[in-house]
Amino acid sequence: LKSRDDIPKILRGLQHLYVDLALRTQLFALLEAHIAPKVDKHNGRPGMTLWRILVCGVVRLDLNIDYDRLHELVNHHDTLREMLGHAQFDEARYHFQTLKDNVGLFTPELLDKINQLVVAAGHVLVKKKENEALRGRCDSFVVETNVHYPTDINLLYDAMRKVITLTAQGCDLHQMSDWRQHQYNVGHLKRLMRKAQNRKRAQAQAQEQQKKNAAICIQAHQAYLDVAERYLNKAQATLALIEQSGPENTKSRRCAQKLAEQVFKKRGKWKDKIAFPIFVSVVRLGLLIADCRLSPHRVVKGRSPGMCSDTICQIDSKPLYFMLPGGLT
Repeated sequence: LKSRDDIPKILRGLQHLYVDLALRTQLFALLEAHIAPKVDKHNGRPGMTLWRILVCGVVRLDLNIDYDRLHELVNHHDTLREMLGHAQFDEARYHFQTLKDNVGLFTPELLDKINQLVVAAGHVLVKKKENEALRGRCDSFVVETNVHYPTDINLLYDAMRKVITLTAQGCDLHQMSDWRQHQYNVGHLKRLMRKAQNRKRAQAQAQEQQKKNAAICIQAHQAYLDVAERYLNKAQATLALIEQSGPENTKSRRCAQKLAEQVFKKRGKWKDKIAFPIFVSVVRLGLLIADCRLSPHRVVKGRSPGMCSDTICQIDSKPLYFMLPGGLT
């Protein structure tokens, strides 16, 4: 292909799917089974064919576009209209609502099964020898995001928010009701953090008032730390109950302790009484939740289970993937 645009590459792949008779038969069998399976496609008023739904769905997902741009492309892009089956002088047009109703039938479950067919066909097409390993190349890009300035109190809030959230998820997975008010707990911590921040920003001209403000600021920070420590102790108690519910859950404690020792030795924070238990709790909770969601199926070695895997731990020679919160990694 001489064009560097992405649309010709997408259409070239769709063309290969259509030309290969065996692959096309399997593809249309999937489309007929998942797109309106209870509707007789040979009766009723004419609508979009299965092939056109597939083409529009693939183009929309690969280009990451909305229905407005898809509506413009299918009506005015000549090469795309040829792939849809329209000749040069065919004046048939697609209405916006028609695209939205039909392309919406292209579900993620159907796309996953089509991906399996495409990957298998790609192995046959690219692989030269039977036992030859496939080599791939990928590229990444930077996305602008809003990252707040890291201070002690807002990093503590981020860490405790993740501890409370993961603890609540673990309780849901194990049918425990200890953290029913986890959203209120997070809001409680946030209010105390904002109060401490506002007290620190208070300014006064008189020296006596400055001393009062300093004392109030210390009290606000101490109240914030006390509540955070109380929630952390409760989370550790809940985590101990979860780990006692099954022998397989004790693996997370050993792995979390080992990982935390490596991280804190590198950073020289062994004397930190708050950061170390928070880190251990987050890692243990992440491992427990990942183990519950992936069990009995394990993640295939070298592949992610669908989430950003910042850390990989090895437990009994079986890789587990989980994501650590920002500010702790």
